[in-house]
Amino acid sequence: MLQFLHGIKIEPSNYRAHVFGGREELGEFGAPHIAAAIRQCAGPVPVK
Repeated sequence: MLQFLHGIKIEPSNYRAHVFGGREELGEFGAPHIAAAIRQCAGPVPVK
């Protein structure tokens, strides 16, 4: 399954990231910057 990341910058150093598999949201998490969000997406997805 192809996963993709939708990142939202809430404020500097505060990102909310949503991981999708197709049209289904697989999980969401917070990250201090976009690079951390990408690394977290590459690992196990947190259960929503």
